[in-house]
Amino acid sequence: MVFECLPVYYSQERHPRAAPRHARWPRPQQRSVPYQKRASQGCYTTRAGMQRAPNKCGWLKRGRKESCGKRCYGAYCGQHNYQLKKGMKKPEPCRECGVGLLCDYRLCKHCGGGTLKQRLYRKQEKAQKAFQLVLLELQERNRPVREM
Repeated sequence: MVFECLPVYYSQERHPRAAPRHARWPRPQQRSVPYQKRASQGCYTTRAGMQRAPNKCGWLKRGRKESCGKRCYGAYCGQHNYQLKKGMKKPEPCRECGVGLLCDYRLCKHCGGGTLKQRLYRKQEKAQKAFQLVLLELQERNRPVREM
């Protein structure tokens, strides 16, 4: 038989460490000539006679002092207009350093916002405990007395 004279690696058996056949991916086709942009091609807006949007989006980025900066026709780009329509809160700048924040007290962590947040949290917990005590006292006063 003809196959008997072929070396071992031509046989139908696969090497035990070889990748399974379904795991092999086809190789991407190599281009013989690298892609070059033609001189006649330009921005698609110039061909259609479209102009760039006149404004830049004023949405303040969270944790940064810079705005979004995408081109838009209104005050905000399409993505941020959609977020405002859905009810997202607009980031406000920190009172000290100007970093964009979503909190009500407008202080970032580095400017003392962490301590203010803890103070507000403790005040809220204290009010909640006082309310629970008053509620228990009212329940004890209004409890009907059983006579034996």
